[in-house]
Amino acid sequence: MASQLRSSWPEAGGSTSLQAADAICRTEAKSAGLARSESFKAWLSSSFGNARSRFAEDGPLYRPDGVRVIASLAGLASGVLDAPIELDATGAPTLYNEAWTGTRANGDASFACNDWTSSADQAGGITGLGSAAGHDWVEFDAASGCPNTGIHLYCIGDNDSLFLAGFE
Repeated sequence: MASQLRSSWPEAGGSTSLQAADAICRTEAKSAGLARSESFKAWLSSSFGNARSRFAEDGPLYRPDGVRVIASLAGLASGVLDAPIELDATGAPTLYNEAWTGTRANGDASFACNDWTSSADQAGGITGLGSAAGHDWVEFDAASGCPNTGIHLYCIGDNDSLFLAGFE
């Protein structure tokens, strides 16, 4: 992801690190016609804080198809969802839906590609699995290197929406 989160990635809008991830989420939300697209952020933890601390709103979260995923953002830290995320911004199922999180199942920050700034093969980060509704949604694996382009982002509106953003 870090290689994709540099300013050279078109959807990053010239930003880097967490700001680049947020720009990617906003671009995809806007392209999909989602309401309040400017409020979307990536569900990523870093040394600056856990993913939950990046959001102000705490309402229920819904996938683009209207299915409720969780009753509140605070509930995301519990590690158990009502339904898996597994859809992109348009509501289409994702084929390979591993997503960068840098977050443990209890909501705490973990190692994360040197705060999402490294593209080194030896740097890594925690990923979640979009098709999971249990703890694996947020802490599935330790990815084998930050340049891995097959891994997505979870994009959550600081409102009541969420989706998986692709990098293919």
